[in-house]
Amino acid sequence: MQRFDKISMKINVCVGGRFHAANLVNALNKHYKDIIIYTSSPKKNWPKQLRSNIFFIPMPFSIIAYFFKLNNPKLLKYIDRIIFDYMLSKIIRRSDVCHIWAGYGYKTISKIKKLYPSTKIILERSCPHINFQELILKNESRKYKLNFNFDFRSDINRQLHEYEISNYIITCSKYSKNSFKKYKSLFEKTKVIYLPSNIETPKIIDKYKNQKIIGFIGDFSLRKGIYCLIRAFERSKSKNFIYLKLPKLNSENKSFINKLKKRNY
Repeated sequence: MQRFDKISMKINVCVGGRFHAANLVNALNKHYKDIIIYTSSPKKNWPKQLRSNIFFIPMPFSIIAYFFKLNNPKLLKYIDRIIFDYMLSKIIRRSDVCHIWAGYGYKTISKIKKLYPSTKIILERSCPHINFQELILKNESRKYKLNFNFDFRSDINRQLHEYEISNYIITCSKYSKNSFKKYKSLFEKTKVIYLPSNIETPKIIDKYKNQKIIGFIGDFSLRKGIYCLIRAFERSKSKNFIYLKLPKLNSENKSFINKLKKRNY
């Protein structure tokens, strides 16, 4: 088995946005010193102690959406990820380990595998296997009578290729890890590892201890389970209120919210 000197090991962390990359790098910093973060998130959004490690790669349509308060359509988000991947592939340094978020590294991983075959590729994938995810969402769309919209086929193929050529796939979800077992040929070639995020649960203020509180974090979409949450709340006949802080909504979600506003919760 190949071994590395902890002090001299070079690690690249590549992430469109931030996700939990700051937590990852903080953990790595306890053992490794030579870490570079390639990201589309500006330095000011990162903890001060990590800003000297940042190499900024802009995603143009995300920048436009930020300034004009827009919710970019799926196509522009996809193009942004292609641009990020292309630019990353041109500037990324040689490293011992490259930790890269799924969907952002098709070209980059392919280049690394060709030029630096000894580099270990770790692919971060919190969601289930993309084929399994597509199947589940198709069924959920029928259940809630919603239009089925998923990733472009070219995007799916890019991500499947990332799975195949990475050394490891890391996921913070046991559910997601188990979804890869349905595709045994891949599971045998690429090792899938469950690695919990170890997020600390905040202490609940005394006055709320006897209440049932539902916290929802994520995009307002079928993929994040918001429709299931609302339906469960309806069926519970709860007299409590459900509070949603909403992101930018598309037309389908706006229609859904307008119907909810008529409900007494």
